[in-house]
Amino acid sequence: MSSELTLNQFSVKGQNVLITGASRGIGSYLAKSFDILGANVLGVSKKNIIDKSKYNFTIININIDNITNIRKEIKKKFNNEPLNTLINVAGITKEGYSNKSITNNINTNLIDTINLSVMCKKLMKEGGSIINFGSLASFRGFPNNPG
Repeated sequence: MSSELTLNQFSVKGQNVLITGASRGIGSYLAKSFDILGANVLGVSKKNIIDKSKYNFTIININIDNITNIRKEIKKKFNNEPLNTLINVAGITKEGYSNKSITNNINTNLIDTINLSVMCKKLMKEGGSIINFGSLASFRGFPNNPG
């Protein structure tokens, strides 16, 4: 067996990929890129998207805290086939130091991401991948950002 890497080893063609935060920014770019590369993409966004026709991949309007409905959508989209990859991009920054702001940030950026990852791991085939994106705000403090 050759030790040389080939592009086929990195192919995502036909793989089932779930991407959170898929309506804009890095999440949208990743979802579009995986779609172009032949993956079966299910994007999740809490944003209410009126015109879904601009997305070539399937995008659903569900907050990542709604694990039960996301599981149903995964099974529906991928016809009960295993999930290959979860990419967690969704995140929020609620400014201020109120208990509500801090709780919203922690729930979305940490707790909901962990819960979604645990649920998706159960739907993955062996060797599946979970990729987590984080914000610069998690490493460096910014004014009015409880990060």
